[in-house]
Amino acid sequence: MTTGKDLVCKLKKALYGLKQAPRAWYARLDNYLQQQGFKKGVAGSNLYIKTDQGKLLVALVYVDDLIFASNNDEMSHEFSQSMGKEFEMLMIGELPHFLGLQV
Repeated sequence: MTTGKDLVCKLKKALYGLKQAPRAWYARLDNYLQQQGFKKGVAGSNLYIKTDQGKLLVALVYVDDLIFASNNDEMSHEFSQSMGKEFEMLMIGELPHFLGLQV
């Protein structure tokens, strides 16, 4: 017989017990980026770099945000389109500040 206390425990576990959800999301993102030709940066496991014939695209994963920059507008646009098809995301636009620093 299920008691009210058991139901509350199950609800709490469903809401707050997803400790591995961020890890699973990051693993999926990591796998996708590497399939797209990105290499992990030496500075940290959240930095990804892709080069193609002198074009450079750098992506940084910060918690649940993805910040990217490129020296080629077409490469940026293709990356944005690709990410939008694979993941549910919002494009906020250019980044004026990051962690309190002006970009």
